[in-house]
Amino acid sequence: MICDAEIGSTFAGMLPLGHFTLRDTAKNKCFIGTGTGFAPLYCQIGETIRKKLAEKIAFIFGVRNHADSFYDEEIRALLAAHAGAEFFPYFSREAESEYHGYVTDWITAEHIAEYEEFYICGSPAMVRDAREKLASLGVSGEQIFWEQY
Repeated sequence: MICDAEIGSTFAGMLPLGHFTLRDTAKNKCFIGTGTGFAPLYCQIGETIRKKLAEKIAFIFGVRNHADSFYDEEIRALLAAHAGAEFFPYFSREAESEYHGYVTDWITAEHIAEYEEFYICGSPAMVRDAREKLASLGVSGEQIFWEQY
């Protein structure tokens, strides 16, 4: 996996090591993260777009409030390069936002129906909850790739 200037990343050299790597498959991909999970997911999304590995991409990312948001313009610019990409910014402490709550609130049968691979990275509690929720909706463990920080 490459995270380079070609995709506008400022995270070169911060690629995930070990089992949390992007699969080189032509499957729709959903990326779910919080906090420090941003860096590897951002790189994986960039690589997915660069290699044209998916028709549909969803990026669900959560922070506490708008003041904690970062790289919003970069995320939107990266996803704008792919017609089938969507961004869902969740804010757990701001009731007035469009996506209020936790990233796991997005995980419903309706939302995940078009995705075949799920990449999850962030806090241990969020990763656990997301994996459990996906499993309860019938997503097999072979479709879920994760790392927790």
